[in-house]
Order: sequence, then structure tokens, then C-alpha cells
Amino acid sequence: MGFLREVAGRVDVDTGGGSVTLTLPLDAGRVPVDAIHQLTCTAANARIPGGRPATDVDVNFRELGKPGLWGPLHCDIAGYNARPERPTPQASRPG
Repeated sequence: MGFLREVAGRVDVDTGGGSVTLTLPLDAGRVPVDAIHQLTCTAANARIPGGRPATDVDVNFRELGKPGLWGPLHCDIAGYNARPERPTPQASRPG
């Protein structure tokens, strides 16, 4: 995952109620899709409060210093591909 090694700053992680929110130190629209998949599935497979299976963990993304979230995404059963749950009013993918 070459892209993420080049990111300056840290990714903050907040968990609770079977969900994970990752706060990225950069414009999320610049993050390659493969990196989003990996981040989503890595976060979903961590020990999340609530004991949900990885496929049921809501993973959201936030850009540092910007309001709003985009997501939720879920890791698929194979464990390598993120999929959106459904469009949500508060969720908007940065363009």
C-alpha cells in the first residue's frame, strides 16, 4: 500500500456502537479506491465494541478539519472489498 506510506500526518480512529470513523489528514478524494478498501476492511476487522462481525461494522470517513462524514462502508464477506451500505443524507463523497 504505497500511497498510505506517503501520507503526512496520522489517521485518527474513533469507535463505538459497532462503528468506526477514520479521520484522514488529507483530501479523501485523493485516496485511491484500493486504499479505501484496505482501510475499510482493516478497520472492520479490528475489535469493535458491540461484537459485530466485520461485514456488519459501519466504517465512516472524515477529512481532518472538515465537517461531515461519508459512509458507511462495509467490508464484504471475502474481506478485501468495501461496499457502500446505501446513500445517506449526511454522507457525501468528496469530489
